Amino acid sequence: MTFIISVMILVFNWKMNPETREEAIGIVSEIAHGIKSLKKVSVVVCMPAVFLELINNLKLKGMAIGA
Repeated sequence: MTFIISVMILVFNWKMNPETREEAIGIVSEIAHGIKSLKKVSVVVCMPAVFLELINNLKLKGMAIGA
């Protein structure tokens, strides 16, 4: 028996932005709000490495983070 699993992955990559912590929180908050209605989609948000700890500490649901 063969099973085919289809997974959609949505990756947000904003390496050149933002310039401040507040902008970083704003961007990821907008993404989090926008993905609430998505079903069966894995979401990854990739940001500049300097913001990884900040965004990870927000404990946002429904997305993974990367750099």
